[in-house]
This record gives sequence, structure tokens and C-alpha cells, in this order.
Amino acid sequence: MLKKILRGAGALALSGGLIASGAALAAPAQAVVAAPAATPVYIAKPITVSKVETDGNFYKGGVIPVSSKGCKTNSFYLKTVYNNATYVPNFRYSADIYRNGKKVKTVTFKNNTGIHYQAFCPKVKIARYGTFQLKNIKVAGSYWVKDSAGNWMRDSSGRIVTKSFSYGIGKDSSKFAYKGAVDGSLYGKKPAGSSKRTFTAKLTFFSDKYQKWVKYNPSGAKLQVKSGGKWKSIKSLKFKKGKAVYSLRASSKKTYRLYVPAKSYALGGATSGFKL
Repeated sequence: MLKKILRGAGALALSGGLIASGAALAAPAQAVVAAPAATPVYIAKPITVSKVETDGNFYKGGVIPVSSKGCKTNSFYLKTVYNNATYVPNFRYSADIYRNGKKVKTVTFKNNTGIHYQAFCPKVKIARYGTFQLKNIKVAGSYWVKDSAGNWMRDSSGRIVTKSFSYGIGKDSSKFAYKGAVDGSLYGKKPAGSSKRTFTAKLTFFSDKYQKWVKYNPSGAKLQVKSGGKWKSIKSLKFKKGKAVYSLRASSKKTYRLYVPAKSYALGGATSGFKL
């Protein structure tokens, strides 16, 4: 009787469940787990500048002498340091040029370089002699974005994601100056048998305004004598039409020279000493 029941039964209920005879069991439904969204990693400063140089860095005291007419070109160089965590496909620097403490021009550097060539033409008043400085330097551009796994992020079209940036670099150039060259001479004469000595000094200066050598009448020029191994001033000379004359008496030969102080627009210096 038991065999018949087992053979003839189409299904057997056990503990309230149903097992289908001869049929495969259906697998339970599985939840689909979405991949975590890529997290972009942004960089505050993809570019920094370690050094700001101008042509003035290669002249003593940052003073560039001018002794010929025409425009003078000054090179500005920003030593760029790239952040290794990204790639910067394009960037551009801009900066302000100051003359004697006042902003006179904004310049833009060549794309993707830290180099700019600026012509200073004395025909333009703001480019005449004075002390200059490159200030308020900024950089702007774009960089490639990586995700937190260190991979380049891409958009739906497969292109690498970029992000724009713009900020100040926090560095100024050292000051540099354009000044006119000065040419001078000192002559002396002493009549035979006399203690009197007469000195004649002449000065010229290369003018930015007139673009030529002109007679120079500076204040503070002095006749000096060498005493105890040092130069000592004995007379402030008053120049008129680029010339000054002065006489003195001395009992013995001494070494004399002409000293001319530097100005904001002109170089300074001294003539070679000579005995009289």
C-alpha cells in the first residue's frame, strides 16, 4: 500500500512546502550591487613658481645702463614647477609692471611658457628711466583630473576630464632700473712756479627723452683728493651747461678725481685719479 502511494503520488508535501517531481528548483533572486561612483581628486595648485628673474638680475645692483637710442627689451622668466599628481596641458601667466611704485602696464606671457619679452621704449613716458618691478603675477589654465584610485577620469564620451584653475603665485620679481649712462672728464692745470691749480670738469648724459647725449648738470658732484689712502671731498661743483671750473692752492702734488653720485635716472661713478 505504501509503494502505491509513493509511486502514484505526483508530489509530496513536507512541512508545508511543495517539492515538484521531475522539475528543476528556481534559484532565489540576487540583488545587483552597483560599482561605487569614481571620486574626483582636485588639486589646489597644479603649478607653482620657484623663481622670478628679469634681465636686471644679471646687472650689478639690478641697474641696466642705457647709452644708445631705441627700445630696450627686458626678459621676464618664471621658473615653473609642475605638480606630479597631474598633467597641465595649457596655462598662461599674467602680471603687472610697476614703475617707481605705480602700475603702468599689464602683460600676458606666451601660452605654456614662463617667458615674456617686454620692450621698454623711451618715446612712451611710462617706459622712461626709473625703477621697475614685476608684481601681482597670476597663472590660469586647466589640468587633467584623476580619481581616488589614481586613474584619469573620463566623461561619457571617453575624454579625459579637465578642471580650470586661476590663482596668484605669491611672488614678485626683484626691482630693476633703467638709467642713463654718464660720461665725464676732469682736467687740471698748474702754471709753473705757482701753487694754484685749476680744474675743469665736463659731464654728458644719455637722455631718454631726447634719445641722445646731452650736457649734464647734476647736483652733488664733487672734486675729491686722495688722502691717507681714502678719497675725501674738497668741493661740491656747480655745473652749468655740462661744465664746472674750480681753483685751489696746494703746496705739493696730490691725486684728484671727479665723483658723480647716482640718480634715479642716471648712473653714478668717478673719473680716474691723476696727480697735479
